[in-house]
Amino acid sequence: MRKTRIIFSKLFPLKGKFFLFLIGLITYLAMVSAYWPVLSAVGNPIIAFVSFYGITPFIYGPIVAEFFSLFIGVHFNLPRKIEEHEIDPNFSDPQRFGGFRPLGALIKDSNIVCFVLLSLFGLFFFGGSILSPYPRTFPTTLTLSRATILTIVYLIGWVILVLGFILPSYWLHRHMKSKKEKKKKKLDKKLRKIGSETVDADRKPPASLARIVH
Repeated sequence: MRKTRIIFSKLFPLKGKFFLFLIGLITYLAMVSAYWPVLSAVGNPIIAFVSFYGITPFIYGPIVAEFFSLFIGVHFNLPRKIEEHEIDPNFSDPQRFGGFRPLGALIKDSNIVCFVLLSLFGLFFFGGSILSPYPRTFPTTLTLSRATILTIVYLIGWVILVLGFILPSYWLHRHMKSKKEKKKKKLDKKLRKIGSETVDADRKPPASLARIVH
């Protein structure tokens, strides 16, 4: 049990979180710098500078990095660790898929939450151009270049979300199938051994008969 806790104590290493935050920070600052003339024109430039270069990257950035690291840890690292370290299913609990049902429920619920967040992301950034009767005055009105970038980000998010559901399900089912086959072979070998011992015992004459013969 202690070994299992050590294995799953860190689903996503701290260095990985920092690297994820750094990549996101560089990408974000590059995009903000590219569109700074447009962003600074909306409201007070000083407030816009503090918001886009201070609050968003260094307060919300770590929260977003933590969220993505948790998503990667649960959806990708955890199923791979189960398979890599050959964690045995609980065969006495078939109704809960060998004890893996809570993990499957966690992955499903996590996907639902991410689906809602991604949908809100699309509604927030694209809604101004699609739904607003005054798209030119709506803060999120998009030029073609910005719309293209956000569309690419949106599609990448959907690809990651789909993979985050398909891959862990496949890995867990493959692991359970492999363990089930090994268990069946082990039981088959054990039954054959018991059967051979029973046959040998049946072939051996009783002790009373052996005394009479001798």
